Amino acid sequence: MKTVTLARTVLLTTAVYDGVLGAVFLVAPQDALDLVDVPPVNHIGYLQFPAALLLIFALMFVHAARHPARHRDLIGYGLLLKLAYLGVAGGHWITAGSRLPFIWKPFVIADALFAVLLLTCWWRLRRGAGAKTA
Repeated sequence: MKTVTLARTVLLTTAVYDGVLGAVFLVAPQDALDLVDVPPVNHIGYLQFPAALLLIFALMFVHAARHPARHRDLIGYGLLLKLAYLGVAGGHWITAGSRLPFIWKPFVIADALFAVLLLTCWWRLRRGAGAKTA
């Protein structure tokens, strides 16, 4: 698969994933938690603000997908988003183990996969490589 095609596919898939999660947790955060028996948070804004950030990143991924080689730097920022979630939620999973509510664990796994894919795209699109496969 060509690098640009791979990057577009990864970026658009990541945009859909982050966009859906962002929309759900922005519009109905407590309903999402109720589905998996997670107790209410003490303020809904603790879920809505990161949800809004996910929507912003989803738009960024769509923008980057239009010309991945030109917007390689945006892929790096998206990778940092995934690494940040892995560091926070993954760190809590390691330290809290089974006490971490299940709802957050699939997102850790998904973000680990997206981080690997984004890193692969970012690396393959480094200066010169992106132009050869465009």
